[in-house]
Amino acid sequence: MLGIVGRIVEKHARLHPDSISALDAGKALTYRELNDRVNQAARFLASEGLRQRDNAGLMINNTAEFAVAFLALAKLGVAVNLWNFRLVSEDIKYMASLCGAKAVLYGEEFESTISPVRASGLGGLFVRIGEREPPPGVRNFSAEVRRFSSEEPPLCDLFPDDFSSVIYTSGTLGRPKGAAYTQSTQILSAIQYSLEMGLDRSHRGLTLAPLIHGGALNFWLAYLLVGGSFVFSGKYDPPTALRLCVEHQVTELMAVPTQIEGLLSVPELESYTLSSLRLIRTAGSRYPKSLVDRVRTRLGCEVLNTYGMTENCANTTAYHSALDPYEKRDSIGKATYFWEVRVIRVDPDRPVSPAEAISPPGIGQLIVRGPQNIAEYYRNPQEAAPIQDGWLYTRDIVEVDEDGYMYIVDRIDNVIITGAENVYPQEVEAFLLRHPGVADAAVFGVPDPTWGEVVMACVCPKSPGITREEIDRYCRESGSLAGYKRPRIIEIVDEIPKNVFGKTERKKLEKKYRALRSQSY
Repeated sequence: MLGIVGRIVEKHARLHPDSISALDAGKALTYRELNDRVNQAARFLASEGLRQRDNAGLMINNTAEFAVAFLALAKLGVAVNLWNFRLVSEDIKYMASLCGAKAVLYGEEFESTISPVRASGLGGLFVRIGEREPPPGVRNFSAEVRRFSSEEPPLCDLFPDDFSSVIYTSGTLGRPKGAAYTQSTQILSAIQYSLEMGLDRSHRGLTLAPLIHGGALNFWLAYLLVGGSFVFSGKYDPPTALRLCVEHQVTELMAVPTQIEGLLSVPELESYTLSSLRLIRTAGSRYPKSLVDRVRTRLGCEVLNTYGMTENCANTTAYHSALDPYEKRDSIGKATYFWEVRVIRVDPDRPVSPAEAISPPGIGQLIVRGPQNIAEYYRNPQEAAPIQDGWLYTRDIVEVDEDGYMYIVDRIDNVIITGAENVYPQEVEAFLLRHPGVADAAVFGVPDPTWGEVVMACVCPKSPGITREEIDRYCRESGSLAGYKRPRIIEIVDEIPKNVFGKTERKKLEKKYRALRSQSY
């Protein structure tokens, strides 16, 4: 067995008690101090009846209190259900009911979301984390924890396949679905991240992605595993992130591409001394090659681009700008530690077996096999994960080049079929983003009586003044965009909606404009 997640902090408290574990709001916690607080919290929760193999919900921003709450639950052997704070109360009710939550721990900023859940009778014990006094019936985390001893709680009798945490999908295509990490897969993921980034006890990490995301959770746990330090950033803000990198000598940063663009756009960027920063880890969406160049030039560090899914609890491929060929810098790389990958044919009329791999170069669906793939969605066995012979079907279309490097093209679900031709929205979005006046773009299909669907683009300009006509002329005259891929409808918008992980919420726009379009004929 690889170990028990909840006992990692106790080990470092014994071996390296004075090493810094957490930095938050100008305060530093050593491993001894963090472990003491975790023990107090665990004893409080145990006194309220939480037991091994129970479930609890956790919804909180990136603060040191996240670490305390998560590790306290982990020490008790409670499965930590991490809930996306962008979801609405009805989604939280559904998840609380699905997992049978015995407790809900949440940040005070989410009171309006959690209050209807409490009123519904779901969730059992409610504990609010924050400075203000909570409403009646809700316990104050800080006040309660202080009342308890910092002695180690009794050891729980966990097995490798017992659940550690549950990460939920964003719920944009129906109810959120949970992917459960076991004790072994959770630690294996942390080992993988440590290997990919070359971590040891001297390293100091910071994530701008929320810790309720599987990738960000693994990122933090990698530093905990090796006994390194971690900076908790609170709510994302580009200047604050840069200041924290300087103030705490951050060595690795995790950020999605839209957040990296935000950092690069800070007007006073050159005034920040980022000499300690050696690597930015990213994932979540395709980015232009120029992003790596700008990161190297302006931030002075390398880029590790990764690809993964909620359903496999980790990333499965990686590209490292210091170790892989420079010309591949916008790729998701090749299979990383513990993983096998294949690119198979796409056939809408029949299932395609793992044996039907394409020969590079070519385009197909990415499938992955490794020890962290889930077998089914948490407490939802009737909805099995898309796995065949151990291979998880990602439903992502990739282009694989002659050297085996892969490039995300789009989701199978996003394909626009116009006049019997397939158009991949991300390809068109990448083309639009090369226009110097375009800050962001989202592409999707809308109904058309002649072609079935036509391509529509919502374009967010860098500055006022860009017109539909200018974008259309750019598409017509570029010579690098096939005619059937050209957006026939262009809408200038102030903002492109993103989810909590920085991914374009294309389905929201598609639903809105499909409804408007269908009313017009």
